[in-house]
Amino acid sequence: MLNSQKGSERASIPSVRFTQSNPANESQFENDAGANVHISSTGAEPPQQLARFVYASANVNKQTLRPKPALFFPERFLDRLETSVCSRDEASDERVWHLGSTVRTDKTFYGRVDFATSAAMDAGLTCEAAPMENFNEHAVLLGWADGEDSKEQWKLKAVQLCNRCPPMATQPTAPKAA
Repeated sequence: MLNSQKGSERASIPSVRFTQSNPANESQFENDAGANVHISSTGAEPPQQLARFVYASANVNKQTLRPKPALFFPERFLDRLETSVCSRDEASDERVWHLGSTVRTDKTFYGRVDFATSAAMDAGLTCEAAPMENFNEHAVLLGWADGEDSKEQWKLKAVQLCNRCPPMATQPTAPKAA
């Protein structure tokens, strides 16, 4: 979503790739919850909590507010397919809401779907930090097929991810003054 907007060039901060595999340049350890976590050679830990901003009401079920697979479908950015997400690990709830309502001013912001990075990894995707100007929390989901039958493969991964997601959260409104 964020990737196709003019003026949304990524900051010149090097990206760090996080995967379930354990390449030679990563160390694997188990965190307090017993989940396997990989640390890159840069020392950065992958984000554990993500949010996908909802800018199309058709991407959530109107009755249940559960995400539909198309919410997670990738977009082409440069030479790869990716899905933009927001890391919630170090961002306050207010900051995440602010980002959702300001990074795509050309679209209506309906809400966000919060999920764990492990849900994306279980669907065969990877998460990579992709900081942008004024949006250091930006990350992308990678691992989408790119070919003739790719949309069916996207749907399989996205359905798996949707099954692990809660309903869309809507932005809280400020209490009215008395």
